[in-house]
Amino acid sequence: MIFGFVLSVGAQENSSLNRTVSPSIEFEPTENEITVRFSVFNKEQFDKSIRFQAVVVTKTKDNEIVDRIEKTEDQILGNGEFIDLGTIGASLVNADNIVGFLLIYEDNKIVGQEVVDAQKSELLSSISTLNTTVARSSDFEAALLRTLVIDETKTKRGRDFFSEFYLKFKANNVESTEVVKIREELAIANNTLIKVIAGDDVIFQFFLSPRFNFIEEATNQTVITLNQYFQQQNRLKDETFKYE
Repeated sequence: MIFGFVLSVGAQENSSLNRTVSPSIEFEPTENEITVRFSVFNKEQFDKSIRFQAVVVTKTKDNEIVDRIEKTEDQILGNGEFIDLGTIGASLVNADNIVGFLLIYEDNKIVGQEVVDAQKSELLSSISTLNTTVARSSDFEAALLRTLVIDETKTKRGRDFFSEFYLKFKANNVESTEVVKIREELAIANNTLIKVIAGDDVIFQFFLSPRFNFIEEATNQTVITLNQYFQQQNRLKDETFKYE
């Protein structure tokens, strides 16, 4: 089996986010449930085709995930238009912390991002208010991103790989501070090329065989490579902080 590696293509700077679109999240709580509403505003004076990914995560006070619900759709966003992207409902039973996460894509690039989190106690104390005062922090965003893996596969073979990968990625508690995308592209002679992307960097790619043993081995190698990549990124951050 041959695996190919691609050097970093450069990360998208955070300053480029939310310049052309303005994503927003609202919490609408009841006693035992919460409805999370997602929306986006087009800041530009022309229509655009977007794809959004909305995620709701409920957690315990020990930061263990109770549930994770995701919704992804394509939309046409009109000139200066504000559109409702719909809602996700989640149970507050056994949950102490609720998180909403919204990504807006244009031409397969993230152009908008919003993260909102609140404690269950805060939600229940403001049950008569639709919009909840929320807390945001870079540390929390990093923790949430550890739960976010995006499926960009197109075929059954690709989905089989993603399913196997996602289970092992979560089981191994890979600590990612960037969104991980599994992208499938059709290559020469109907071969399937899998690209493993962290943030905007392609860190691993290979041609996917339908054999189960291949998928299992490719999954293991992908999880190992991602883990090593993020460990290296964390070491570099620690060294940078140490010598600043």
